[in-house]
Amino acid sequence: MGINVIIVIVGVVALFVIIKFIAKTIFKLALAAIVIAAIALFLFLKVGNSSKDINLGEIVMSYSIADLENAYCDSGNKSDSLKCVCIIKPISDDLNSTYNSEELKDLQNHRIKFAAAIVKAFNNKKELIKSKLKENNAGDLFSDFKNDLSDGKIFSKIKKNKELNESQN
Repeated sequence: MGINVIIVIVGVVALFVIIKFIAKTIFKLALAAIVIAAIALFLFLKVGNSSKDINLGEIVMSYSIADLENAYCDSGNKSDSLKCVCIIKPISDDLNSTYNSEELKDLQNHRIKFAAAIVKAFNNKKELIKSKLKENNAGDLFSDFKNDLSDGKIFSKIKKNKELNESQN
C-alpha cells in the first residue's frame, strides 16, 4: 500500500509539472499572438495610410463634398481646376447618381455613413479618376490633392475662394 501512495504522489507531481509546462506554453503563444496582432494593426493603420491611396474615410470625417468643390472647383488656379475635373467631380457625380438630394443631406448628418458613401464613390470612379489624370498629364496632382487634405490646406483654399467670390459680387 505504501508503494501505491508514492506512485500516486509522483503521478500528481508529474501531472502538476506537465500542466504547468502546458500553461506556460499556452501563455507564451497567446502573448506572441497578441504582439503579432498589435504589430499588424500598427502596420495597417500607420504604414497603410502612407501608401498612394487616400484614406478617404478619415478625410470625409473633416470635409464635405461641398467643401471640396468650393476649394477646387471655384478656384482660378489651373492645377486646382484639374483636381476638380479629374477627382472631385467624378466622386460628386457618383454620389449624385446614387443618392437623391434628401438622402445626401441625411448622409452628411451621419458622418460615418457619409464617409462610407464617399469611399464607395471613390472606388467606383477610381479608374476614371486615374484615366482623367493620365489624359491631362497630371498624375502628380493626386499626390498634391492628398497632401492638401492631410496638411489641412483645404480650409485656407475654401476661405480664399469664398473671399474671392464675395469680392467679385
